[in-house]
Amino acid sequence: MTLDINSSPKPKGRTDNRIQDKPLAPAKAESGKKQESTAAQQKSVSVSISAEAKNLDTIEKRAKNSSSFDKEKVTAIKQALQEGKYTINFEKVAEKLLNHESLLNQH
Repeated sequence: MTLDINSSPKPKGRTDNRIQDKPLAPAKAESGKKQESTAAQQKSVSVSISAEAKNLDTIEKRAKNSSSFDKEKVTAIKQALQEGKYTINFEKVAEKLLNHESLLNQH
């Protein structure tokens, strides 16, 4: 059994919005005229950046320029993890996590 999907009836009550029978050329010409008149009517807009945004930008720049981690130490930890020799001090991790949370709650 074969189905011809090109000649199958369309479901009732539904239309295909993807196909348009209107020519595109006149719309483009009108669009160009609208853009020209809109450009002539545009006014200048001023934008200000908040202090928080400036602070975040400064922090991001510092982080990018920072060499705050030791590549050799990271490599050693990765190797120890793969070999099963690295032990995690869960109490220390929990303590630092709580300290960071309390710092976040202060702000």
